[in-house]
Amino acid sequence: MVRYAKLTPVDMGESFVQFRLEESEETLKTYPFAFLFMLRYELKENSLKVTYFVQSKQGVMPFYVGGHPGLKAPGGEAIIEFSGGENAVEYPLGKDSSRALSVHRIVANKALFKECKTLQLAGIHGDVTASTQDGYTYTFNSSCPVWAFWSNENEGDYVCIEPWWGINDFPAAPRELSLKPFINFDDGAGQAFSYMLTISKE
Repeated sequence: MVRYAKLTPVDMGESFVQFRLEESEETLKTYPFAFLFMLRYELKENSLKVTYFVQSKQGVMPFYVGGHPGLKAPGGEAIIEFSGGENAVEYPLGKDSSRALSVHRIVANKALFKECKTLQLAGIHGDVTASTQDGYTYTFNSSCPVWAFWSNENEGDYVCIEPWWGINDFPAAPRELSLKPFINFDDGAGQAFSYMLTISKE
């Protein structure tokens, strides 16, 4: 819902900008909760910290939140390495099954995304690092429960590495929002979720 909305800038400095979104007639049509959502981008040297803040205005509110950062990747390919992928769980997109696996390195390219569309992995801890053919290294750090990897399978020189506090819906998932896997709840106290992205070049 938030990805289709227009956020309002509310604070800005030399190294940060912050946006705000609250419920409206439009959001209530698809998400029947009163909320405050804040998005903050903060630069520090060659690192970017992204923080999402979610707060219910009335009662307990279930929600998902997550990012959709895309990296420039010549040829639409990146080598992705995991410092803590020995207890990963893959959730194939659109399927009811999951499987445990140990993953330390993947080649994220058009062939991979033709096969799986979006690669969804839970159980990852530590850094996720992507290297691209133009010599850049992108290091993500977050405590998010799910990471998603995606690109257009036919075109585009990019790869998306997405920290999620939630997961795509699947056929066997409960229809009740509060029962869905990886769901979050806020009772009005407010919660912050963040990831750090550090960029370096050879």
